[in-house]
Amino acid sequence: MPRPTDPILLHVAGATVVHWSPFERLEVPLSEEFLGPGPYFRWVRPLELFDLQNPRPEVLAAIPALWEEMDDDAVQRLFAEFDWRPRRVATLWAGLKQWRDYDDLIGRLLLRSDVCCVGDLYCMVLALFNTPRAPSYLLAYLGYYLTRPDLHFDQSYAMAAVWYLDRENGTDHLTPLLPLWEAYAGQPYGDPAVSGMRFVKQMAQVAVLAQRFTP
Repeated sequence: MPRPTDPILLHVAGATVVHWSPFERLEVPLSEEFLGPGPYFRWVRPLELFDLQNPRPEVLAAIPALWEEMDDDAVQRLFAEFDWRPRRVATLWAGLKQWRDYDDLIGRLLLRSDVCCVGDLYCMVLALFNTPRAPSYLLAYLGYYLTRPDLHFDQSYAMAAVWYLDRENGTDHLTPLLPLWEAYAGQPYGDPAVSGMRFVKQMAQVAVLAQRFTP
């Protein structure tokens, strides 16, 4: 959908916290037309509540049924909707299909954080892709949003993703972030390594699903 201006429509789309950030000028696709009820109910509704912790059978059943239909054009169309639901579904498809070229778009969407309920999946798919530029988006996100205790977004998921990538790549990007993490007034999440281990399990589930449904 086009970016709404009405406060109620913004809230419905997931822009529940209107905020300024240095990333707001990053370019992301934005459709000038609404997706329409047909594609919405076929592509988005079955998967918008996809949950790695407890994937419901009816949600899993929608993946193979849509696999061929969800091509690059369809996924780009979903990313261009200013709404957390289609963007979450688009990110899921990019991850399942291992479309690593989407790392730049997903990274910019994470940095902008225009809508709620999808940042966790942005972090997970960036970590899954593990491209050379994926860590830079996570580090830029944390370098800013850990200084915003008023914004309770997806800082814990981003920390877990950095922890995961450090473990995978033999890097140590996490240590310099720990002072910011400890000072972050809104963090009730504890040791990033604990969140990281949960993150590893979720990553494994994504990999299993991708193998399970790839034709």
